[in-house]
Amino acid sequence: MTSSDGPAGPASLSFLVESYPDGADALIEFRNQNRPTARDRAYFDWRFLARPCRLKPITVWALLKDRRVGALTVFPHDYHVLDAEYPIGVLGDISVLPEYRGQGIAGALFRFLPQVGALRPLRGCLVLPNEDAARSLMRAGWVEIQRVGRLLHFLDVSPRLQRVVRNEQLAQVLARPLNWAGRVASCWRPADARGRFQGGVLPDLDERFDDLWRRVDKRGKIVGLRDRRYLNWRFLLHPTEKYKVFALTESERLCGYIMYRQANGTCYVEDAFCVGEETCSGNLLVQFVRHVRDTGSFATIAARVNRSFLKLPWRRAGFIRRPDYQGALVPPQLAESIRGTGGGAAAWHLTGGDKDV
Repeated sequence: MTSSDGPAGPASLSFLVESYPDGADALIEFRNQNRPTARDRAYFDWRFLARPCRLKPITVWALLKDRRVGALTVFPHDYHVLDAEYPIGVLGDISVLPEYRGQGIAGALFRFLPQVGALRPLRGCLVLPNEDAARSLMRAGWVEIQRVGRLLHFLDVSPRLQRVVRNEQLAQVLARPLNWAGRVASCWRPADARGRFQGGVLPDLDERFDDLWRRVDKRGKIVGLRDRRYLNWRFLLHPTEKYKVFALTESERLCGYIMYRQANGTCYVEDAFCVGEETCSGNLLVQFVRHVRDTGSFATIAARVNRSFLKLPWRRAGFIRRPDYQGALVPPQLAESIRGTGGGAAAWHLTGGDKDV
């Protein structure tokens, strides 16, 4: 536990670096004050204590006259970065008390991070921030290195039409030809599949997920660890969300997967990963869409993903890319290091599941 005078921000601003669970009570109270949904201790223990990385999270506090007015947490997570695996610090829980916003406190927190000794073993930091945090990060010199976009696949447009025509029966009648046209437009089938692949939901994860992580060619690429242990923690052991696993196999060998959840008639794709062969990636998406359609309980499939080196054929599988996106930001030193060793924007794979939970 250390404190230090701060660079910029109010003149009396200081900083406190705290580990978990030492500062758990203060952190939970502060986070719940600044978020619309309160979380209990079990949720924070899952995030901080069960996360599969040898380095542990730390929280950096901004203090004014000993009052905790701002905070952020750095969650170490293992990434493959170009040539090997390194721990990367994923930023989360970035908060400033409402009455202290606009005073440069968030920016001062970001500028203070390089002084934190506990973060020196990290290869760098990464954050997928909201709009307000993104502006503060950019003013502090952070660089947008990727964009995680939103893609939609409409299975049934009647709920959207009903919001316009205000009549459920009329919306269903109008939706029929539009739904049929959408299905025809997305009837692409990957070439040369010849029945090689089988898709279906798995009840749990097995050693094939470790094998898939090893097999995917990651040379010169940047992608968060997606082995069995991490995926089990991030998705299947999530304390507040229920995720399902759609897997694509070839003769029982795992070729790719999609992690998804359901809420309010929408199927949310939180993560997708597969070997680079187009027949595999195409079949993963096409068979997943067919599976979701056959359940009959979803009107829309929504996915968040960057323009990944995996080149998943979202458009040909019937997805439409929306104009909104979430930027992925890194400190300037990491951006320069990655670019200097040949890793540009096309080297990344990021999905909604890479954002801090």
